[in-house]
Amino acid sequence: MIDPYPISKLPDRELFESIFNYIVNHPNLSLSDYKLVATYLGINYDCIKFVLRVFWELNWIDYDVKNELIKAITSPKVTKITDSKYFQAISQRLTFTDMLKTMSSDSLLKYIKDHNSNL
Repeated sequence: MIDPYPISKLPDRELFESIFNYIVNHPNLSLSDYKLVATYLGINYDCIKFVLRVFWELNWIDYDVKNELIKAITSPKVTKITDSKYFQAISQRLTFTDMLKTMSSDSLLKYIKDHNSNL
């Protein structure tokens, strides 16, 4: 199940790089340790959790459930962040939400009518 809007804006590439470098340079921190890391880096904790979930899905990090520790995979498969299904789903949700904010009432009613007929 996908979290209901864990973030309001997708992080940029530099933020993903910054967090990954932090993981590499500070191995075996727990998920709760990243609350402090968020404060230290000036990043929203939910954003860090989003990035960690993307990294985990792409097999760039390992999460030891028993000890709740996160560490970087030494030789991860080269993939794009946008290959993550979680990233794609949240991106689509945010795009749709932005579209709804700017959509005229007539367009919204047409959209609802069109999509109700597909059910």
